[in-house]
Formats: sequence, structure tokens, C-alpha cells
Amino acid sequence: MMISLKPIINNPKPSSKILNWVALGVLCIGILIAFFFGASMSGKATIFMWMFACLLASSVIGFLFGIPKILQTPAKFGTDEAGTVPSYQQLVNSNLTEISDWLTKIIVGLGLVNLTKIPPYLYSAAKVLGSGLSTPQLMSAELALAFSYGIIIGFCCFGFLFGYISTRTYLAGLFSDADQNTLRALTESANETAGQAQSALRKAELALSNPLDINDNNSLTPEEQLGKLIVAYNHIRGTMPSGNARTSKAVETIKAMFLLSRQLKKFDVEGALKSTDDGIRISGFAYLYTNPNYKYIGALVDAIIKDPTNFGQYWGIQALRSVVDSEQNANLDIVLKNKLVTYYETLRSDTDRKWELAKILKIDSK
Repeated sequence: MMISLKPIINNPKPSSKILNWVALGVLCIGILIAFFFGASMSGKATIFMWMFACLLASSVIGFLFGIPKILQTPAKFGTDEAGTVPSYQQLVNSNLTEISDWLTKIIVGLGLVNLTKIPPYLYSAAKVLGSGLSTPQLMSAELALAFSYGIIIGFCCFGFLFGYISTRTYLAGLFSDADQNTLRALTESANETAGQAQSALRKAELALSNPLDINDNNSLTPEEQLGKLIVAYNHIRGTMPSGNARTSKAVETIKAMFLLSRQLKKFDVEGALKSTDDGIRISGFAYLYTNPNYKYIGALVDAIIKDPTNFGQYWGIQALRSVVDSEQNANLDIVLKNKLVTYYETLRSDTDRKWELAKILKIDSK
């Protein structure tokens, strides 16, 4: 389950507000220290720049320590009726996370190795800063040095805590939100491309396949041939395992139905669409695909939604497109459109059916 950190950004918790006020207070204290204890304008500037440098440097270190880890999973593979389909996925760029991991280890390692050298460096820095404090008449050199130690250590510690807590509290939410939006956009784009590719493959297979021949002696009427194709389709669906072989046979069958549909003299379109028999129902899709008639659009929409097979739904959607295109300036009834939108939202975003239906409904699939 993915937990959004967005509320942390939009509705800061009391602890976050306290951090903001403390940061503002520390900055005000720094300004007051520079104003009251600076021996001159250059001394005030020196104090202020040392405070700023300590805050900035330690905040950067706190930021590096506070960058959250990114857990990413590799792309998985799914299957559909046409076989195995690789799932496209782009991962978040985690270079900053890796760099922060390296740098934090280096900082800790070097700090431990050079632990005995830190006090002399700190003394040298405090001595330089002490020269910018009040004149010896108002503050002794020892007091100025101690005061400098306090400024350097205090502002470094606060800067580190501020950088770390701010990163964990605010920036982690921003990173998460940005990464999720980016991945969502990439996934939607990849899914749309996958759906378009699957649809193109289905159409290419239809164009390249040969229609199933069930009229060996050329003595059957078109209606009798259609009846045999319906039986053949149900037999294919009922006896063959899911996969490329079954899909190819089903494509050959529906292609034969397309060719026969133009020759049928009597065909109960509405009865076929309302039938619970898969073969009869898909014969209705085939008939409307080649003989589009807008008056059957209501029954067609219901048949698409109720069809239990992906194959049948796809060719039902193709028939729907043919029917919609046949009617100039056709506007779907609001009830039918709502049905299709509800059905559209149940489809996986990487399917050919969703991509085709989005074009009919003029929905931006992204």
C-alpha cells in the first residue's frame, strides 16, 4: 500500500510549525548577535557570514543524511489471450540517493579518522571569528574566543538538525509526490502504447489470417454457414486452452463471419446481441461491424459490457466504432455514454479494449 506524504506538505503538523518558529528565532538571534557584538561593520559582517556559513554547510550535511531511500521493484510480466506481454516500466532516478549514501559514509569515516584534528581546526576558526567581536575594552580575548566557540558549534548543530528534520518532514513528501506523479505519467503513457500495440496486432492478425472454411461442398446457404461458424467458435472457446493458437482460430472464425454478414438476407441483430451464447453474440458483433446500423447501438453497448470474454469485448468495441462512424454528427445518449464510461473505468489501462474505447468516447487516456 502506498502512503502519500502530501498532507504533511499541505497541512503541517504542530511539530513542523514549531520547527519553523525555532528556525526564525535562531536567525533573529544571529542578527542580534552580529548587531550588538560586532566591533565594526566589518566585524558584524564577519560574524553574520560565519553564522550563515555554519548554518548552510551543516544544513547540507543534514540534508544528505535525511534523504529517504527509494524502494523500487523491477517490471513484471503479464499474460493475455494473445500470449505473454512484457510490462513496460521506468524507475525513478536514484542518483541523488546513492550520492547522499556515499557522502554520508565518507563524512562519518573521515570524521572518525580525523577526530583528533578537529579541535585545532575549531580553535583556529573560533580565533578568527573572535577577532570580529567587540573591542577588548568590552570583551576579553578569552570571552570572545568562548563566544566564538558557542556560535560555531551552536549554529552548526542547529543547521544539521534543521537540514535533517526539514528533509524528512517537507522534502521527503515533495520527493514522494514528484516521483509518484512522474511514474504515474510514465506508466499511463506506457500502458496506452501497450494497448495501441495490442490492438494493432489484432488487426494485423485479422488481415493476414484466412477465414475458417466450413462450406466444403459449396451447398450451404449463408445462414447455414453462419450457424456452423457459431458452433465452431463455441467449440474453439470450449475445447482449446487460452493462448495464441485459440486466438488465431477465433480470428479465422470471426473473419469468416465478417465475409458472410454481407450475404445474409435475414438476421436477428437484436436477438443475437441479447443472446447468452458467445458464438451467437459475436456473430451479432460481426454483422454490425460490416452492416452498421445506429438503431442497435443500445443493445450493442449492453452486449459489449456483458460479454465475458476479452476477445468478444474487443470485436464488440470494433463494431461500436463502425456504428458510431456510420452516423454523421452522432452523439451518444447520456445513459449509454455513462454505461460505457463505467465499463471503461473497469478495464486495465494497458489493454487494447481500453485504448479503442478511449478513442470512441474521446477520452484522454492519460
